[in-house]
Amino acid sequence: NLQVECEKAKCVKLEGCHAILFGLPNDRCCELCKGCRLNGQAYNSGDSWTTARTRASACTAGVVTEVREQCFTHCHTPLPVEGRCCPVCPGCRFRGEDYAEGERFTLSHDVCSECVCQNGSISCTKRACAVLNCPASVIFQPKGECCPKCRGMRRIFDVPSRCYFAKQVYRRGQVFHPDTCSSCRCMSGTSLCTRVSCPVMDCPPEERTKSEDGCCDTCPTRRLCTFQGAQHSHKEEWQPSPCLKCACDNGVTYCQRERCSNSLWCPKVGLSTSSGANACCPKCVERDAVCTVFGDPHYQTFDGRMYNFQGGCKYLLVHDFINNTFTIKVRNGVRFSSRFAWTQMLAVVVGGLRISLLQNLRVKVNHRRVTLPYVSPGVCHIRRKGKSVRLRAQAGFEVVWDGDSFLEVTVAAKFKGRLCGLCGNYNGLQSDDLTGRDGKVYLGGEEFGATWRTGGRSSCMSKPDLDLGTLCQRDAHALQRASRVCNVFYQQSFQQCRHLVPVEPYVRSCVTDMCDCPEGRYCACEAIKAYHSLCHRAGVKMAMGRHARCHSTIQCPAGARAVLCADTCPVTCTNVNVIGPCPDVCATGCVCTSGLVLHSNACIPADECPVS
Repeated sequence: NLQVECEKAKCVKLEGCHAILFGLPNDRCCELCKGCRLNGQAYNSGDSWTTARTRASACTAGVVTEVREQCFTHCHTPLPVEGRCCPVCPGCRFRGEDYAEGERFTLSHDVCSECVCQNGSISCTKRACAVLNCPASVIFQPKGECCPKCRGMRRIFDVPSRCYFAKQVYRRGQVFHPDTCSSCRCMSGTSLCTRVSCPVMDCPPEERTKSEDGCCDTCPTRRLCTFQGAQHSHKEEWQPSPCLKCACDNGVTYCQRERCSNSLWCPKVGLSTSSGANACCPKCVERDAVCTVFGDPHYQTFDGRMYNFQGGCKYLLVHDFINNTFTIKVRNGVRFSSRFAWTQMLAVVVGGLRISLLQNLRVKVNHRRVTLPYVSPGVCHIRRKGKSVRLRAQAGFEVVWDGDSFLEVTVAAKFKGRLCGLCGNYNGLQSDDLTGRDGKVYLGGEEFGATWRTGGRSSCMSKPDLDLGTLCQRDAHALQRASRVCNVFYQQSFQQCRHLVPVEPYVRSCVTDMCDCPEGRYCACEAIKAYHSLCHRAGVKMAMGRHARCHSTIQCPAGARAVLCADTCPVTCTNVNVIGPCPDVCATGCVCTSGLVLHSNACIPADECPVS
């Protein structure tokens, strides 16, 4: 295109080279650090090569440094390997740490060491540093690096058959010693130096001493420790059991037993005590958080705050506003009166699916009804459990819906600080749970809930202009009935749980629901079910006793009884001899009476189970 394009050559930085050659050839643009010539082969400054299996060479500013590789073995019986210079220690575990195949690491006391896990064993070598062609006054040691470097630059004339080294010129065949560890000979313009490779230092600097020739540091000889038939090196630490830690100090084994605190207390909201498989003492750990919606409706947030909100529209219940992983919306509607609303259905959006959980346990996926169980690989699994539907998403949350108005959302601890909606912001604090969509913190549930409305006014249930109040406000007998029914929370069946889970918010919710309940109906079950579920999570198992009215519609086989909180992993003929925890929370359903097991939807004695 009749255009001339020019590109400037990029020259290598020569900082640290004290043998930059004067008099460049006409075809060279950049200055050149003096290279090396050995046995008829030319090398550039910075080249390295191996002349034998145990000897490595490198060219630096006209100096060839030859060193013999130093091996280091951390075990007491290293094994030789054909084709490799250094012996190896079986297994890729070093001082309590496990290393993956191909992983490299450095010893903590020697930055020049390098170990590698290869073919299931560990071998370690020590890197040797090149002889530096500069005066000692300009040599410095960079922090954290293995080898020293030269500071500055110097230009020289290359004299044939002479060797220039640190401002000195040596004749061909002349021998000189730059330091106590190196011996050099001038070989027709190239200095050939042999350097002693010092052993790997496996002790801290304050314990090292100089060898007799003054070249290398040495570590003092330390005795091994023998513990339960195994040998351990000096300063080595190991853990024979979760509560016992031991260390070797020059042949003496010292062990210390960890003592657990008897006063460990974890906040009831968001944390629980847990003992890991390899942990000695229990500790407070983040646990899954639960948001519960029940009654007319009452909300308990992920952080444990209870409030009421009688909005009759569509609302955002939970949303991951950080990664947009999932969204849950609810639709509320009027049930017995226009004063109170109840949760009618919910929609879950996750993994490209819209899942609707409707009345009477009907389920739709992308607006089409599906039969259960329903599985979407990599997204979720939906199934019937007792008298409820459970949606478990691989994103890390679970939804339980009873097909009427009771709803639980459980989220993994990883969502902490990432959620918003009617279920709160899940940050471990109850004080700011009523933070609206506008960022304001509200005092009451009505104002707070209204900020999370979605959709148009057409999705809201209209209310009459005339508000006649609740049944309890008009009829003292109704108030007495509500108080009498909700007194169930103070019965003996809940006694053990009342010490762990505050009962007053659920009593108030129960009275509210009963006051909106028509004569002849029993509307306390939602509050009882919510409190029952919370007690079960707190580790309290209770007999249902007089709460049977809440599950009187459940049809159970002979030999079984209906309960609100049944294990979702019942004892059957196939698992009667298996002992293990049940991963699911409880659900309304049937349980076999004592001594009977479930088989083909019937409860039979365990000794009558068919032989497989």
